[in-house]
Amino acid sequence: MELVLTKHRPQLKHFALVLALSMLLYGSLMLLVYLVFWVTASGATFHEFWQDLSSSSSFWLFPTIGGIMHAFSFQRHELTITGIGEPGKVADWAVSFLQQEGREIISKHDTETVLASTNRYYRLFNYWLGAELVHIRYNAKNVTVIGHYRHIDLIESKIKFGKPVFQ
Repeated sequence: MELVLTKHRPQLKHFALVLALSMLLYGSLMLLVYLVFWVTASGATFHEFWQDLSSSSSFWLFPTIGGIMHAFSFQRHELTITGIGEPGKVADWAVSFLQQEGREIISKHDTETVLASTNRYYRLFNYWLGAELVHIRYNAKNVTVIGHYRHIDLIESKIKFGKPVFQ
């Protein structure tokens, strides 16, 4: 049995969506801060406040760094298992193993199963970005597991060190 792990590049859509959400949340928070100071009669106009905020490096720096970090953390990984006698049994084992680890089946076709996390935080990124989905596909020669690194690492570690019996 041979295991091959492939790491894909970060996707621009992950960076853009997290950047947009971060900017929206950060801007909303700053607007709330402005309203609090305006109510306490600081005397600053909204235009002056916006100039101060938009020229601040923190308004641009924190969301950009957050977007880059999330884009790299949402990278897709692909584990290919070759040199096996019955790929269908290995794929079924991988599906049941991930279900034991807290994933649920979203769709199941002949040779492909898609799983997702039941955690609310991870479901948010699953539905928006597809970053949290785990695809398990097989054919006559190999089994391919595509998803987030923590899911791939679970399966790879179990195969390498746990010596599972595929039934």
